[in-house]
Amino acid sequence: MQPNIFVEVLQNSCSLIEKINARDMRNLRLLYKEDAVVEIKGFSQFVGVEQIQRFWTALVSSLNSHIAYRDVKIDCLDDDVVSLTATLTADGHSFIAVELNQLWVNSHARWLISKSDMLLQAGVLNASDSFLDFIQTFSVSLQNWLNGQDVSEENWLRLTNAYSDEMGIVLVDGQKFSGVEIRERVKKLSACDPDLVLEVSQIEVLTMSDSLCVVSFLESRRVKDESSFSDFRSTLAFAKKSPEGWSWRHVQQTQEKSG
Repeated sequence: MQPNIFVEVLQNSCSLIEKINARDMRNLRLLYKEDAVVEIKGFSQFVGVEQIQRFWTALVSSLNSHIAYRDVKIDCLDDDVVSLTATLTADGHSFIAVELNQLWVNSHARWLISKSDMLLQAGVLNASDSFLDFIQTFSVSLQNWLNGQDVSEENWLRLTNAYSDEMGIVLVDGQKFSGVEIRERVKKLSACDPDLVLEVSQIEVLTMSDSLCVVSFLESRRVKDESSFSDFRSTLAFAKKSPEGWSWRHVQQTQEKSG
């Protein structure tokens, strides 16, 4: 590998970590190609700089410690493509080590990330009772709102509190909404489906601190007393805790199966 290539990629990679730690999401996106892909192995993909920016914003918003690289290895695949592997850590935090594999490409004399794979390790993490209560209560509240069983102001307040203004959501069909937009969408769907049944299962907490949770779960939607149709949505989500309780910061539906 040419020494200047190694130095430039390493410098840009260190710049990425600096911007993450500084919460400088605006300039962090400049280190990715416009069509870059960040993949959380086994869970989700974030395609394009807009989704990638939302991903990092949601992930680091509540971290109290700095993220760092260790075990960095850089390999030159050719003069314009470099592979970087490392372990991403946050010392003193319950955020567990993440295996990272990045593909950097030379784009108009600038080294940018075109692909980044991340493998989260969840083995030692435990969910708090308050978060599990939140996700189950949210599911029941949404179901009761959509099927008309509970369209009270109290139930709407529970849903409103769960959809933070800073939230971003990507539906399984690719539609994107902010927290304000999804609230308006859900409000209009009040009592739209009287036979709807929502169920949440396979909840796996990937990482958790006192105020941030990264979780995956399976949401099934079916018609009451009818087993011939069901809709399954695999979701990766970020939730943040405030004095008012938990709320969603980013939700990405990643898979849909019908049966």
